[in-house]
Amino acid sequence: MHIIEEPALGGAPTRLKALTVPFAYPDGSHNCEALGIDATTGKIYLTTKVAGTVCAVYELETPLSGTAVKGAATARKIADLTVPTVTAMDIDPTGTRAVLLAGGAALAFTRASGQEWAAAFAAKPRRIPVPRGKQLEALCFAADGVTLHLTSETGKTLPADPTPFFVVPLAAEPATKGNGQ
Repeated sequence: MHIIEEPALGGAPTRLKALTVPFAYPDGSHNCEALGIDATTGKIYLTTKVAGTVCAVYELETPLSGTAVKGAATARKIADLTVPTVTAMDIDPTGTRAVLLAGGAALAFTRASGQEWAAAFAAKPRRIPVPRGKQLEALCFAADGVTLHLTSETGKTLPADPTPFFVVPLAAEPATKGNGQ
């Protein structure tokens, strides 16, 4: 995995720092399109992409989390989720909410203060209404932490078709609340 420093908005082009983190899953290779970094801990969370309704969430210690790793790090499985195929994930800047893009729906898992992500992923997610888009593939939190940006792949039959870009404001949730229903 390669981690590249996020560039400053509106700044002049600069050389960005990059970090290569070799890692392995403890149970063999997986298809994974969904990755989120908890900025409060530096830990990386990976959600497998499995056709059907069950996927797994793995936690990865990296130099970003203050862990010195020699050789390949091993991701640790922390949850199984019963959700449709997961294609994207992000964690808000405060480290309290993870959103997965799964089967065309956005699912929010909220972590209470002091709670581990494993416990947050064990609770039922809150469904976030998102625009219907063809093959939604990517999402991320805006810098404000309360807005999602979503997009999809371009049309395979008409590559010149523009890729849609959606902006979805999120309802505020108290940080101490568990997963809202």
